[in-house]
Amino acid sequence: MNSNTCLDSNHIIPAQFFCNNLFCYEDRLFWECCKNIKHSSHLMNPHELSKFNNYAENIKNDCQDLIKQINQEFEQFFIFVDKMKNVIDNYQLNSQNNFIPLSSEHLSNALNSLINFKENHINFINRQKENNQILNQFFESLSVTQTNNNEIKQFRYEIQNGAQLNEKHCYAMDFNKDATFLAAGFINGNIKVYNFNSEGLQLMQQLKEHYGAIYCIVFMKKSNQFISGGADKKINIWEINNYEIWQVKTKLQEDLNWIFCIITNINEDVIISGSNNGYIQFWKINEGQCFQTLDVHKDRVLSISLNQSQSKLISCACDRKVIVSLFKNKQIWIVSQSILLDYIPRRLCFINDNTFTIQCDTQKCLDIYELLQNEKEFEKTQEIEVKGEQGCYFCFPQKFISSKQLLLSKNGNQVNLLIRNKQNQFRFNHSINFETGQLWGTISDDGQYLATWDNRSCQIQIRKFIE
Repeated sequence: MNSNTCLDSNHIIPAQFFCNNLFCYEDRLFWECCKNIKHSSHLMNPHELSKFNNYAENIKNDCQDLIKQINQEFEQFFIFVDKMKNVIDNYQLNSQNNFIPLSSEHLSNALNSLINFKENHINFINRQKENNQILNQFFESLSVTQTNNNEIKQFRYEIQNGAQLNEKHCYAMDFNKDATFLAAGFINGNIKVYNFNSEGLQLMQQLKEHYGAIYCIVFMKKSNQFISGGADKKINIWEINNYEIWQVKTKLQEDLNWIFCIITNINEDVIISGSNNGYIQFWKINEGQCFQTLDVHKDRVLSISLNQSQSKLISCACDRKVIVSLFKNKQIWIVSQSILLDYIPRRLCFINDNTFTIQCDTQKCLDIYELLQNEKEFEKTQEIEVKGEQGCYFCFPQKFISSKQLLLSKNGNQVNLLIRNKQNQFRFNHSINFETGQLWGTISDDGQYLATWDNRSCQIQIRKFIE
């Protein structure tokens, strides 16, 4: 018997072959991946899980090859056993007390074989126990994550009966920083500012400084000022005086086109606007002057958003492009990436410095883009199923509520509410069906109130967050 053969009562395995081939290169990578999970305090991202799956597939293929080779070794060994059996059967004993002579070499080889098998068997069992523990921890981590996802509290937005007003063609609205005011812009150019409290809406003042449909209203966060813009190609900045009267503080009017989206930077000293001619313009509020224009889109700019550190700007337009721009040397914006989509991106929003979301027209999925580690460009990493029928309309910006990790995103006739977990994964929570795509609205900064107008109810409606 060869000294490199392992024997037990059920199997005969070549020991040297077994030891040399048990852990191939992909196998070692696989277990290293598992160990990373074992010592990690967070769930692996989808790319790590993909690696895990690839390693497992490689091991499966290697094991199948190993089984084939073991079977071949078995066949050779069985041939050897059959030959030995024939020799023994034909061997004639000289007397009753005479047995087949065995040399010391035969005995030594047999003993070494048993010792080798025992040692390899013990090593194999120990390694299997270790690997099983690692795998169990991996699956437990998945289970814990699933449990945590299930533990996310369900919520809804419940309409407030005392906060419904009959109005016509409201295309833009926004709450102030503490949701005590709601400003709404209408198709005739009028703006109405309402006092808002738990009892409902009360008209405070009607403003008549625009002469075309209002498409944008944005309250500032550091003061009770708001910005308005629309079809009359003007941007106005409004403030409230000591007599609680709203009046125009600044007018911006410099080679403008229809204004479809407006945001401010975090310091609220710069306004960024997107217009019908594809221009993105940057304005210094104190000077009332445009200091830069990005001519990067070939059609109407529909949505713009800044990341948390104010270093990146994203924009989307009817030309089906999403443009990523960088703030170069804290002086000028330059284009760093252009993403051409199959459908018109209606709205987008930064979630953090390196993640943003896109909702495309007529699509029942929300796309998540991320700037992956050591990468220079954003890539789509997730598609979240959402609801939405009918055609979609401009305005009604996406909004992410950091305190609730809540994303508000309109899609056609539906307002979708999604929750983000600690692993930057989004989960659809619920949607509100308005049965019409002609739907506009906003959400308060703390996520407590949702304000909408639609052409079926022809009402401004306020809904409250209920857990």
